[in-house]
Amino acid sequence: TRPPSECRLREYACSGALQSTHFRGSVHPFASNNPSIVKYDSSTRSSPIKLFFGIYIDDLGSLSGTKEEACAVLDRISEIDPDKLIKWEIDYPESDNHFIPFLSTQIKIDEYGTLHYRYYRKPQKKMITLHSLSHHPERTKSQTAKNYYHTAKICSSSDTYVEESYLTIDKLLLANGYTEPRKYINYRAPKHTYSPKQHSDGERVPLSLPYLTEPISNNIVRYIDSHDIPIRVTFTPGRKLRDIFCCSRPYDRKTCFNKRCQICPRLTDGSDCSTVGVVYKIVCKLCNQVYIGETSRSLHERLMEHHRYASNPANYPDEALSIHYSRLHTGLPPDLSFSSLDCVRNTTLRKIKEAFYITNYKPEMNLKEECTALERYLVK
Repeated sequence: TRPPSECRLREYACSGALQSTHFRGSVHPFASNNPSIVKYDSSTRSSPIKLFFGIYIDDLGSLSGTKEEACAVLDRISEIDPDKLIKWEIDYPESDNHFIPFLSTQIKIDEYGTLHYRYYRKPQKKMITLHSLSHHPERTKSQTAKNYYHTAKICSSSDTYVEESYLTIDKLLLANGYTEPRKYINYRAPKHTYSPKQHSDGERVPLSLPYLTEPISNNIVRYIDSHDIPIRVTFTPGRKLRDIFCCSRPYDRKTCFNKRCQICPRLTDGSDCSTVGVVYKIVCKLCNQVYIGETSRSLHERLMEHHRYASNPANYPDEALSIHYSRLHTGLPPDLSFSSLDCVRNTTLRKIKEAFYITNYKPEMNLKEECTALERYLVK
């Protein structure tokens, strides 16, 4: 049912229950152009009430002396909510020692009116957090554990409740591989000391290595710095799930939704113009000369740029296809065919693939500057 344009909650509470009502409410957003209005009808009620303006109301709290008074308030609101836009979740204390969950805490008010609270973790979150065996740096994992204990402490009203909150964090961290979780309470991140570099980054040769563990990576970097080796090392992540899993429907072909697409009819290998991270080949049908390129964007977006270069060479004087058509096919419309040679998401590997195909195909349309720039990706 479509919600009304304006939801008016005319009677917010029954007489006397407004000031003595305890409930928790979670209200779904109102799909309305006008603000939702919580109103009080002064002709029928003598207690004052504030006006609340907003698109939705969440996590409301109030106090009541009995369970019946809390239910009476919600019943009155439900009467003027025929579309059932408001969803309520009510918690009652079963005894004087019973806590009620509210956000990340559990709260209780004793017979003397004293508020007690402690840390609370919702069951929906399960026992999952940053695992001790993850590839994150040790500093990140240690700081995450410390933050849990810090949050538990500030969400507890006494030392007794602090210990109870700590036990909740202990169970969480032990379930995620932390053998001595309490040692992270007073964790301090180590300070790094940097030695002056003998070589600038421009003089260092880049070296890419697979990431194994943090101690191994630190030992490699420490060895390079201590022996003044002109290498700038970077660590690449290991294989991810998307690198291991294959497509569940490899023979399905995507359908281009652009009925006037100028790329799909020119693709000779049946590839999809929406593919990203591609090494591609362009063939000029007028002279059979070849151009090799790569792109991190979609194949459609990049090949349309090449088509514009060939169509208007005067507007793009520095582009390879513009130079080709201005010199050999002046005034002729472009007649090009496209094909995908390889699909690689990693930029460095894609550059290596492009240099490999340029070496094999020896394309005539590629500029000399492009070929020279790619030579550093190949070891001869």
